Amino acid sequence: MKISEKLKLLRSESGYSQSQISKELFVSFQAISNWETGKTYPDIRNLIKLSDFYNVSLDELIKEDEQLKKKLETNTSNPWKTIGYTSVLLLGIIFLIGSLYVYFVKNEFLWYSFIVSIFLIIDGILLLKKAIYS
Repeated sequence: MKISEKLKLLRSESGYSQSQISKELFVSFQAISNWETGKTYPDIRNLIKLSDFYNVSLDELIKEDEQLKKKLETNTSNPWKTIGYTSVLLLGIIFLIGSLYVYFVKNEFLWYSFIVSIFLIIDGILLLKKAIYS
């Protein structure tokens, strides 16, 4: 049995909705739907959470799904992405510090620099979160 079928079966047997499971695991209900339809696979962190939540072993969840086993074996995170995203975040912080310096020392507000810094910071945070948790 594929993991998608197993997850759907476990959820229906336990009487939970996709929304309830998503709240327990801190993921979107679309992620649960994608896992149950086989569009995507849960990462190892979520597999552990699912095995704990449904009180089944990881072995029971993934043993029969060869595609998932291959994906888990070859799924390595790219450290260059993390370094790049961290650089975006740091650049945003530097822009923000520069904007605040000009504002407080020279009494000038550089709105464009401030806006760019906010966008860089938000982008850096979101990209880092995606790189770390995906």
